[in-house]
Amino acid sequence: MKTYFHFHISCLLVSAGSVMISCQSKTYNKETNTDVKQLTMKEEFPNHKIAFEKINDQVFLYNPEGNKLFTIDLKKALYTVYFPDLTYSLNLFKINDFLYFLPKKAEENYTFAMGNVGTGIGTFSRENGINDLGLVNNEKREYPDENGKVKVNNVIYYYNKFAQLLKTEENGEIIIENKYDENAYIIESNTTKYHTKFQYNTEGQVTQEEIKNDADGSKSILNYHYNSLKQIEKKYNNDQTSVKEYQYDSNNKLVGIIEYTGTIDKYNPNKIINHFVKKIYTYNKEQIVEEKHYEYNIFDASILVNDKWEPITIEEQKKLAWQKLRDPSTNPLFYIERNYSYQSDEINVIVNKFSFSNTLKNGKNETDKKLTNSETITYTLDTLGRVVKKETINKDQYKEREIQSFSY
Repeated sequence: MKTYFHFHISCLLVSAGSVMISCQSKTYNKETNTDVKQLTMKEEFPNHKIAFEKINDQVFLYNPEGNKLFTIDLKKALYTVYFPDLTYSLNLFKINDFLYFLPKKAEENYTFAMGNVGTGIGTFSRENGINDLGLVNNEKREYPDENGKVKVNNVIYYYNKFAQLLKTEENGEIIIENKYDENAYIIESNTTKYHTKFQYNTEGQVTQEEIKNDADGSKSILNYHYNSLKQIEKKYNNDQTSVKEYQYDSNNKLVGIIEYTGTIDKYNPNKIINHFVKKIYTYNKEQIVEEKHYEYNIFDASILVNDKWEPITIEEQKKLAWQKLRDPSTNPLFYIERNYSYQSDEINVIVNKFSFSNTLKNGKNETDKKLTNSETITYTLDTLGRVVKKETINKDQYKEREIQSFSY
């Protein structure tokens, strides 16, 4: 049971695409690539922008251009991120795409398969060592194998003086290694499977992300496009079969993401399956109160012209799929809505999942929207505002109930 982390939240400034990374020399520097054991209360990047600062119980981390990446409330152990792409780290516990928490210990009981001998029950636990800035230094994960024996994973994190992740080791094996230039801009990130490099324009914005896959030797390139406010608007590969679009409101808040993947049908090389994931966020002041998640599969290898079905090219199929996505009458595969409410002693989440189908009624096609699953999630808070319990109740016929406990 090996866990591979893609990026840590404190080094995700590039992946977020929300920031303007100025990397002129693209050369490595000892200072930015040397780990430190003790981080100070405040640090500045070589270009004199603030790297991080700790004010009472609040920690603010920035990228080299001075843009805030996330805020850590040490008293409540809550982590606010300002862009969902900052959330690839598995060392935080997720409440929503913008809010996380990190306890010192987490425990949960699971029922798991034991091969041909039925099922067993075991406890999954995790202990976190956390530094003065709220960043995790190490993790100890214990979990039962299929024979019920306890296995242990130990993960260690290394940071430079700017609180940027340099390296992650799991059971002595390096699983992430990041490299920075003399101004602390990340220019390379390597995992056990992927090697990623970044290119920049003269304004200091990422223009390309090159990813090599060691498993199959493939290479992919993502291009970046920004709006007039220097916010990331689009990431895409050269043939536009991998696209991610970002939408903002008048207050520059991220309110929508569309992620597209086009895959050639393995049974028909002239047909492409267009898969879309669309998220829409609604805020009340600074907090997310609603998240809508849609998924679509749209494919048409031909169109009806003059009462005849005529084949269309792959490019035409992709273009038609985007048009259909923006057509309100196009039904998703499924739709998930999450509603959040916040109180002093708990955070409540209601999750409803719907499916869609077309039926013929009175000679007309009508869409049926059916609730297929519903669950409630309750995060119980202590008097300091820390999450001490997560209770999930699935409202299907089995009324499944899961409880996680957290301590600090």
